Amino acid sequence: MKPIRRRSFLTATLTLGLLWGSGHPVAAQIRTDPLELKARDRIVFLGDSITHGGHYLASFQNALWCLMPEKNLSFFNAGVSGDVAAHALERLDAEVIAQKPNVVTILLGMNDAGYQAFNEELLANYRRDMTAIVKRLREETEAKLVLLSPTYFDQQQVPDGGADHLDYNGTLIRYGDVCRQLAEEYKCRFVDLNAPLLQATERLRIRDADATLVPDAVHPAEAGGMVMAHAMLTGLLGPPVKRALKLQASGKSASSGQGEFKLRAISPAWDNETCSVIAADLDWADHWNPYYLQTSFLGRGRWKVWLGDAEPVVVEEPHESKLVLPASLVERAAQVQTLVDRRRRMVWTDIRDEVWKIKGDGTPASRKERYAKIHPQNLKLAWVKIVALNQEIATLLAQPLVVPYRIERLDD
Repeated sequence: MKPIRRRSFLTATLTLGLLWGSGHPVAAQIRTDPLELKARDRIVFLGDSITHGGHYLASFQNALWCLMPEKNLSFFNAGVSGDVAAHALERLDAEVIAQKPNVVTILLGMNDAGYQAFNEELLANYRRDMTAIVKRLREETEAKLVLLSPTYFDQQQVPDGGADHLDYNGTLIRYGDVCRQLAEEYKCRFVDLNAPLLQATERLRIRDADATLVPDAVHPAEAGGMVMAHAMLTGLLGPPVKRALKLQASGKSASSGQGEFKLRAISPAWDNETCSVIAADLDWADHWNPYYLQTSFLGRGRWKVWLGDAEPVVVEEPHESKLVLPASLVERAAQVQTLVDRRRRMVWTDIRDEVWKIKGDGTPASRKERYAKIHPQNLKLAWVKIVALNQEIATLLAQPLVVPYRIERLDD
């Protein structure tokens, strides 16, 4: 596969409507009404190492920052490497209930199945512990609950086919069925993450037989995180809010001026070839970076529009076309992405790794006590650094960019 340039995916859709979905088959979801997010809502992500690493969290929260910046949402990573549902129960008070969540997503099961042939006892344990988690959150919080199926296990990445992992993904699908059943029973939302990752991998392998979204068979990398986030956003939200870019002109043959833009698009981690291919495959920019140019004031006819230093686009009213964003906006998005990834790594190492050290040390009662103390006591300095970085990101997002534009009528 040839590398695809980052800039080509930071495009703006000029249509006044939006076709929902990527055009690929979407795994069945338990659909209720769209997830309603209110101002200052706190979203907690409970999980194992796939959550601990934070790739899908970064893409998910970046899209929400883009779609609804005025809501000032906050996010809390409650993933710990190696966890099964029983471990997550030990941390539930300190890392979920104490955070006063408005939304909780639960992604567990990869480790619960034991990396072995299907075992009924392990599945029963998973069902028991997941039920306990859901019941406690239902009884002790007012949070909306989202159950996520275990992600895709890429058998191709196991050396020599991995006889001990024979059809491990088939086992994980059964664990996903448990999540779906619990969602139905307790009226939670459910999103299948296994099928979207499998389907995206199959599409990649049409072009490259060795391509993967899960390099070590277990942990989706950046591009896999984008697929997961896309499935969650598609399964949970209604149509995205459109952000219009308004240029001033009124029936003149030519007009020019300056447009003030706030950055509402944050690119995923498009720092490698697979991320770029997946971004195109999912139409990520059109779905989750919704820049729209409002040009209905131009009147009927054909117009040529220059936005900053970007290549001009010909617009015809009524029209459907795309506009490449100016370099200044692309550069701002890259700056924000760098800060966001730095924050992800800080949470991963400064917070989540420290919580992980408690697991397996002492008795369940002593661990529960240490979990209760770690955030308000041990991790104060780490949280101060992360809050400061959050403020730096928010400041950069709030600074408007002034971009010159020019509009010219091509026919009368």
